[in-house]
Amino acid sequence: MKSSEFMRCVELAFGPQQGRSLLVDMYLPALSTNAAQAIEKGVPYQQIWHELRTECGLDESLDYLHMFDRRGLEQLTADGVIYGEPRSS
Repeated sequence: MKSSEFMRCVELAFGPQQGRSLLVDMYLPALSTNAAQAIEKGVPYQQIWHELRTECGLDESLDYLHMFDRRGLEQLTADGVIYGEPRSS
């Protein structure tokens, strides 16, 4: 998982504002730190995403959210599982 894919997963799952806030505010016990500090320490993005997803109680099928195609993301959004892509005006 790349940095951009990680950030997209965070925004899809939690929305842009809450997602960015979680990176700093949520302590991830398995990493003994928050996501922002784990990134600085060089922890792989996939591992950080897994721990963030787990701590927030998101379904394990979202571990690879960054690999879902557009149709899959649209279905998850329609089902209320993820926040979804920002809408264009």
